[in-house]
Amino acid sequence: MSALLTADWFQLDSYYRKFDIYNMSWAMDEGLDNMIVTGAPYGGPIAVVRDRKQFVRIATTTKPVITIYNCAGNVISKILWNSGVLVHMGWSDGEQLLCVQESGDVLIYDMFGAYQKTFNMGQEVRDTKVTKAQLFPNPFGVGLAVMTSTNRMFLLSNIAEPKIRPVPDLPRASEPITCWCVLSTGLRSSAIIGFLVCRDKEIYKCQLGESRAIPLRPEIRNPYTQILSIVPSQNGRHAALFTDSGFLWIGSSDFRNKYCETDTGYIKQPKELVWCGSQAVVAHWDDMLCVFGSKGQVEKFFYDGPFHIIPEMDCVRVISEMTHELIERVPVVIEKIFRIDSTAPGSYLVEASKQFQQDSAQHKAKTTQAWFGRQKIDFIRHEDWPSSSPNLNPLDFKIWQVLEGKVCAKPIKFGEPEVIFKKSSR
Repeated sequence: MSALLTADWFQLDSYYRKFDIYNMSWAMDEGLDNMIVTGAPYGGPIAVVRDRKQFVRIATTTKPVITIYNCAGNVISKILWNSGVLVHMGWSDGEQLLCVQESGDVLIYDMFGAYQKTFNMGQEVRDTKVTKAQLFPNPFGVGLAVMTSTNRMFLLSNIAEPKIRPVPDLPRASEPITCWCVLSTGLRSSAIIGFLVCRDKEIYKCQLGESRAIPLRPEIRNPYTQILSIVPSQNGRHAALFTDSGFLWIGSSDFRNKYCETDTGYIKQPKELVWCGSQAVVAHWDDMLCVFGSKGQVEKFFYDGPFHIIPEMDCVRVISEMTHELIERVPVVIEKIFRIDSTAPGSYLVEASKQFQQDSAQHKAKTTQAWFGRQKIDFIRHEDWPSSSPNLNPLDFKIWQVLEGKVCAKPIKFGEPEVIFKKSSR
């Protein structure tokens, strides 16, 4: 039993597991290779659209189509995109699909493709055009952050009440930015929301309520010239950086504490870099998926075709052309019971249950057979009972029905069930 449960476990700083949820039944003409894939939180629907950066410019009137699938790859709805240039799309926590245009207009649809409403990120954003956007969870709901062609940054903390606010500009704002992300920390009463922006080797924190960008200086031991990717954990307490020398740096989000600095073996920027909970980082390169622990451990998985990663609050989903998988930290209570050489009480109980169910011993006990006969309860004799079938033991066959009949024979008042149960079990 425990061997089957732990077959998909792997160990980093703690135990994690990777397992299939669904076999996918995609109904698409093209594969996932040139697609943008985004999933609603909490295992919700998946939206797929062709990546405009991968388009081959030909004379055609074909418009992009956003297709919404369920978790098994079945089509829920389709949206023919007749609006402006689509920069980003993502989901709210209410399974609304948000489509951010280059003009700063944000169109909202439900999961069935029905248009809901539109809001705009302001006149300055409209004039300077959105180049990148990101949806992010925070104590106020789901927020939206955008960056314009002039490296100006704007955000709103709740899409349900869109109040656009600018954040401090970077020094030498016209110089190109290599990567950025949104950092949200604290509870609702003390929430801190801002941008983490990287320009070559420099890192700045551009925070709401501050008058200027704050430079940050993480301790990175190995030489590098650029930070290519930066991503915060879901709780905002940790951050991960990937440098152009191929090293992954993991530490606190204020960059005062370093947990590890790991050589990934890749110089190329990962296609996707996300956190799995708050103790592991998942990176995606071509046909390789790597899970890095906060102490430098790594587990690698190879894929035959393209795949995409969808981060969740405490896990990640991996969407490929064949399967829908989940990677998560093994819950502590399950780890205590089923890990090798566990001495937890629950582990002993599971082992005792296995031993008791060996060789159909419970089916053949003479005392059990005799008791059922005296009570005139219908049961299957041990000669006719299937062997090695712990789910079909005679105690479960009718004993609970008898016990329920005794306990519920008369109305039960608060505080009485324990007394009635003791009397009924005599």
